[in-house]
Amino acid sequence: MVIANQSTPNSNTAFPIFASKDKYRDSIARITAGMKDTAITRIEELQPYHKGDVRQSLLWFLYELDNEDKHRALNLTQGRIIPADARITTNQSTVAPAWIASGVLHDGAKVGAFRLADYSPEDYVKMEADATSLITLEDSGPWGKEPIINLAVRALNYVGDEVFPRFESFFPK
Repeated sequence: MVIANQSTPNSNTAFPIFASKDKYRDSIARITAGMKDTAITRIEELQPYHKGDVRQSLLWFLYELDNEDKHRALNLTQGRIIPADARITTNQSTVAPAWIASGVLHDGAKVGAFRLADYSPEDYVKMEADATSLITLEDSGPWGKEPIINLAVRALNYVGDEVFPRFESFFPK
C-alpha cells in the first residue's frame, strides 16, 4: 500500500497485527509510514483486539502461525481422534465400553477400555469402533483442536473475503 501510494517502503513497513490497542497506537506510525490515512483506518478496523478475545481472530491466527514459524519453533502437528461409536459384542450380548477417549494420539495412547471381568473365558469378544482422525496444530489455543485443513481454508477465505476487498481501491486495475 506504500508503493500504491507512490512512496517507498522502509524496513519497518508491514501489515500490522496487534493484540492490544495500546501496542497498535505505539507502533502504527512507524509501520505504516507512506500509506494513505484511509488505508491505515482500514487496517485498524481489522485489528484482532476488536474481537475481545484476540485468539478468536483469524488474522491473529495467521500472525501467531507466522511468528511461531519465524521465531520460536517448528509448526508442530499432532494426530487427534474423535470417537463416534464403539461396541463390544460377545456371543452373549453387546456391551458399551467402560471408557472411550477423545484426544491426542501418540505411541501407546489409550483410546478405550473395557473390563475383562465382564466376560467369561469362553466368550467370543469382538470390539468395533468408528472414529474420526485428524491432524491439528500442537498449540493449545482455540485453534489447537481444529483440523489444519479447516483452519487454512477459513484463514484463506477470511483474507480473500474480508481483508483484500478493503484495499482494492488503493491498487490500479
